[in-house]
Amino acid sequence: MSRFIQLHLLTAYPPANLNRDDQGSPKTAKMGGYDRLRVSSQCLKRTWRTSDIFEQAIAKGVRTKMIGVDAFKKLSAFPALSRTDRESIARNIAQVFGKVKTNSLELETLVFISKKEQANIDSVISIFSGGLGGAIEESNALGVKLFRALSSDIQTSVRCVIDTIKGENKTAMLIAGWNKELKQHVKKYTTTEDKSPYDYLGKMIDNSSGWLDSIAGDTEVRDDQLELFFAEEYTKQTKEILKKLSLGALLPGKDAKETVYGEVKHKEYIKLCRGWEEQIDTWIEEVKKSEDGDFTSEDHIKNLKQEISPVAVAKSSILTNEHTNADIALFGRMLADSSKYKVDAACQVAHAISVHPVVVEDDYFTAVEEMNQYRDDAGAAHIGETRFAAALFYSYICINWELLIRNLINDFSEDIDINDAKYANERDLASRAIRALTEAAVKVAPEGKQNSFASRAYASYVLAEKGDQQPRSLSVAYLKPINHRENDDFIRDSIAALIEQKNCFDQVYGKCGNPHIPFEPDKSFCEKCGLDHYEMNVPEKQGTLSGLLDFVGK
Repeated sequence: MSRFIQLHLLTAYPPANLNRDDQGSPKTAKMGGYDRLRVSSQCLKRTWRTSDIFEQAIAKGVRTKMIGVDAFKKLSAFPALSRTDRESIARNIAQVFGKVKTNSLELETLVFISKKEQANIDSVISIFSGGLGGAIEESNALGVKLFRALSSDIQTSVRCVIDTIKGENKTAMLIAGWNKELKQHVKKYTTTEDKSPYDYLGKMIDNSSGWLDSIAGDTEVRDDQLELFFAEEYTKQTKEILKKLSLGALLPGKDAKETVYGEVKHKEYIKLCRGWEEQIDTWIEEVKKSEDGDFTSEDHIKNLKQEISPVAVAKSSILTNEHTNADIALFGRMLADSSKYKVDAACQVAHAISVHPVVVEDDYFTAVEEMNQYRDDAGAAHIGETRFAAALFYSYICINWELLIRNLINDFSEDIDINDAKYANERDLASRAIRALTEAAVKVAPEGKQNSFASRAYASYVLAEKGDQQPRSLSVAYLKPINHRENDDFIRDSIAALIEQKNCFDQVYGKCGNPHIPFEPDKSFCEKCGLDHYEMNVPEKQGTLSGLLDFVGK
């Protein structure tokens, strides 16, 4: 199976304004010292993704800012919720995807969401159909989760010390004053040269023979008691956080000692959101990334209280990496606040650029008033001006077939075999997506000013390549522009320049960019690296669209 699919296209457009800048003028770029017409990659990708060809081939995701607004409308169907509750829930749903505008339910930036995530949002909304009660979980173990999450970095070392103390016993058997005796040993193995306040754990494990016998006895001590002791600073930090949250009193002295993790458990069950445990993990990550790393600061405590409240929404209840929408797998997505759910694009699209110099021109036009033709003021009722240019564009697309499959199956491990029979559906979806993308790139024009210019065009030439070689654009073929002084036939000369550039690369770098594979200009398939190519050349009546699609979709 070839890893990369590369497409090189030449498409001629008559006078048009396919992709405008902020002044309404066709976009341009300097290349080789000349002004060239340009169509941005963003414009091209949206054109192809929203085309009928793409729409009919695969199910698509949605790019939007309006998640919170839509959620609020759906929540408004539930009379058991107050307006304040509806706004809070809708805002929390939107915040799963990013920051929300002040005094609004709109996101600050567009996000790409899959059909599965849209269904997950509807599932979350349905939980509130009977009011807040359906979304509430009750627990007194908030402190336990906080403690375990805060001390996660040292849990392995703590576990080793506890296992050392227990030996072959199921439960540690220690002297009555075990904690006071252990504190003396902790002090002994703690020095000012330690990089971490918990470096003593490793020293105690390595020198267990020097202290184990001094604490051995006949009093049973639970694992959680030892864990809270050895991670004492995290125990204190957890209690401080719980105190500032003010969600209820902790278990008192005797009850705390007799209950597993009793020191950090609430006396009564408190109301929390569904998925509150994951919300704590998210909160801890956010605090660690922030400039203020103090977990007990007022702002961080306020954020935690919001994230575990009954109207909060856990990210895992909505976000997923199991995408069935090939457009997200192809073009990727960025979620700055939830990087584990980002998707690396399997398809790269270059800005299309004219192979020749251009001069952007102005079109002066009028619109005539038709109901005053016999009056003194008969004539134009509107005068306007628009800019345009015509060009033959070179476009380049690179698709990483392997990454596309991995995005669809959500597995990036090295030992996975993407050719396994169990991934047949994902391979079929990837094939349909690539065929649709290729057909759209060949046939569908950007929508800019189409009513004014009707600048519809098909590609006149397509070179498709498949193989494992390092991808490369052939745009350098037009660094020296095609121009009317030297070229009688722009299309044929542009095709010849493209093929010549490809052959030059192959001759210098070796076939497929491999210096050990000799250049053979008449051979289209390379057995050593699997490189193969297909040409669709309209002027020469060579190749067919169906043949091209079969080639890229195999």
